[in-house]
Amino acid sequence: MFFRALAAAGVTLIAVSLAVLARRVGVPVARALWLFLACPIVVVHLIGGAHNDAMMVGLLVAGYAILAAPSAGCPWPWRPAR
Repeated sequence: MFFRALAAAGVTLIAVSLAVLARRVGVPVARALWLFLACPIVVVHLIGGAHNDAMMVGLLVAGYAILAAPSAGCPWPWRPAR
């Protein structure tokens, strides 16, 4: 049960971080979350497998969301112009 709770927390972290990334690059948030949550691999492997992979991917996507956050004086060439 502990690993399934950890997997559910990881999937939640992925969903929250994915929404931040989708907003940052101009993709509709609902579409990004739908594509992630409707994928059968999420349910079958990440939650059903009860591994720690979901938390690992969640922390990875959260790191990307932090990296993509706007910061003063550090323009990234791959960020879209506003």
